[in-house]
This record gives sequence, C-alpha cells and structure tokens, in this order.
Amino acid sequence: MAWVGSIAGASGVAADFTALGDNVNIAARLASKAGAGEVLISEATYHAAQLEIEVSEKRELELKGKSELVSVRVLHAK
Repeated sequence: MAWVGSIAGASGVAADFTALGDNVNIAARLASKAGAGEVLISEATYHAAQLEIEVSEKRELELKGKSELVSVRVLHAK
C-alpha cells in the first residue's frame, strides 16, 4: 500500500506530487543498492507480479529501517 498525492505550497496551490509508505521506502532503498545495469525487486513484488522470467540471482539485503533481511531478485539489463 502507498499513498500518493499533491502537496500544497504556502500559497495553497499544489507545489509537488509525492508517494509515501513502507513500500515506497523499500523501492527507493532497493534502487539505491542496485548496481549498474541492475534492477532489484523484492521477492514479494516478484511473486505478486507473477513474473515468468529467469532471474539469475537472489540476494538478501539489509535495508535501513527494516529489522529483517529483505529477499530480492536481481534483473539485469540486456
């Protein structure tokens, strides 16, 4: 689950658009840990998306704000 919406500036007019929530934070942390040519997705996302692609590598990552390791799948650019 994530919350998305506009953020009003001092004038009351929408100044920005943002997304909030635990899944948004996890996605941002995975993006920051990905190497060149990699996309990291959580194991939960991999299964929820019902992806039928070969993934050559799985990793267990320590992410800021998470007390347990997060299982991820590594997708490589071709």
